[in-house]
Amino acid sequence: MKKRVLAFLLATVFVLTLVMSVSAEGVQCDLSGTKNCTLTVKGTTAHCHSSLTDSSGTIKSVKVEQSLEKFAFLWFWNTEGGPWTRTVYSGVAQFDNYKVVSSGTYRVKSVFTVTTKDGRSETITMYSNEVKVA
Repeated sequence: MKKRVLAFLLATVFVLTLVMSVSAEGVQCDLSGTKNCTLTVKGTTAHCHSSLTDSSGTIKSVKVEQSLEKFAFLWFWNTEGGPWTRTVYSGVAQFDNYKVVSSGTYRVKSVFTVTTKDGRSETITMYSNEVKVA
């Protein structure tokens, strides 16, 4: 009986995660520039880098929220560093942070909130490559 209940609960959680969808009636900001989110680790020091460059000239400001995440289990990640936040009033935003890390698998999460010169805004979430630290 316990196995059936557990199987039912797991199936329900699985179905709910597949069914959930995010819908946003937002405006696309038509960013013709580049967005980067990278993680490099040298020894025990993690370097978190996030950047956004607008080549179209339509961006008024960029808010960057960056955090270092460590893999927990399954699809769960814990925040190990940050969130660090910075707002830049131009179309070029670069953000770097450093954190001492222990063994595990890490990634950087970058959330860019872009506001255009005509007042529209859009949020872009990016994840870096995953880096395993022994």
